[in-house]
Amino acid sequence: MTQSDASLELRTARPEEYPAVGELLVSVYVGEGFSPAGRAPGLRAVEPLAAEGELLVARDEREGVVGTVTFALSGTPQAEIAREGEAELRLLAVAPVTRGRGIGEALVTECIRRARERGCQRLVLSTRPTMAPAQRLYARIGFVRTPERDWSKAGSARIVYTLELARGDSAP
Repeated sequence: MTQSDASLELRTARPEEYPAVGELLVSVYVGEGFSPAGRAPGLRAVEPLAAEGELLVARDEREGVVGTVTFALSGTPQAEIAREGEAELRLLAVAPVTRGRGIGEALVTECIRRARERGCQRLVLSTRPTMAPAQRLYARIGFVRTPERDWSKAGSARIVYTLELARGDSAP
C-alpha cells in the first residue's frame, strides 16, 4: 500500500457491509464482463461467503468498502479446489476507482497470513484466463501457474495458481 492508504482497514466483513460487498462483486465481475448478468443475484448474496468461509473487506475511511476477497480452508463449502492442507482465496475484487493503490495485494497478503496462521502448506486460487491484471498480481506475489489443476465451472475455463507456504520463509 502507498502512504496515502494509511486509512485502509483489512478485516472480516460485518453484516451491515454485505450489501456493499455484493455490489462491488457485481460491479467487477458482471460490470467488467467476467460473469454473465444472470449471475448478479448470486454475487449480491454474500451471506454464504461469510457463513461458510471468511469474507474479508478492505475499507477506506472515506470511500467505504473498496475491496473484498473470500478466504476458505479445504473441506469447507466455499473451497472449490483446495485440497487437504491448503487454503483457497476466491472472488478478489477491487473497486475500479481505487485500483493501483495496492488494495488487491493487501487482500491477497492477508489471505497468505491467515493460511500460514492456520498451518496450511499451500494457498490456491483459480481465475479466468481473461483476468490478466489479477494474474500479474498473483505472479508478482509469488504464485505459480499450476496447469495440471486447471478446471471448468459452468462451461467457463479456470486456471489455477498456487503459492507454497514453506515454514519460516519471509514471503508476504
